[in-house]
Amino acid sequence: MLTAYDAADQAALTAWNGKALFSMYGERASWNWTALVQVHDPGDVDYDGAPNATDCAPSDPRVRAVPGEVQSLGVTHSTLGAVLAWSSLAPQSGAGTTYDVIGGDLGALRTDGGFVGAACLANDDAAASWTDGGVLGGGGGSYYLVRGQNACGTGTYGHGAALDAGSPCP
Repeated sequence: MLTAYDAADQAALTAWNGKALFSMYGERASWNWTALVQVHDPGDVDYDGAPNATDCAPSDPRVRAVPGEVQSLGVTHSTLGAVLAWSSLAPQSGAGTTYDVIGGDLGALRTDGGFVGAACLANDDAAASWTDGGVLGGGGGSYYLVRGQNACGTGTYGHGAALDAGSPCP
């Protein structure tokens, strides 16, 4: 395979918004040349929409920032159990964001005055929803907290750094 690079065209395309490279590829045996123009923004090398200066992983297109706090967490009842759903963090943090769900018994939360009885219910789940099939009994209640994480770092459950550092999810 012969690869040719035309510096004159590269200079012309580089002048076009400063965001282009030009390369030309062809096979020596057939001399059939095919031009390939690659538009490239040097300020976003992984093409994830986040400028390199603010991208926590500028070479990984699946992540762009440490996930923030999960928003719009809601719980509904279904025949399968308690269905949790929340706003995806992927638009801000990248498609590689996964979620941890912790929770426990509401009575124990009142008694303990904190989350010491919390258990990891889902670890590294890619969906912005989760179903707890272990609830729906009468008289009791459950609580849930959700956080996002990706290759750049781990977000918060939203209830203080002590819970984040001592999460029951690895």
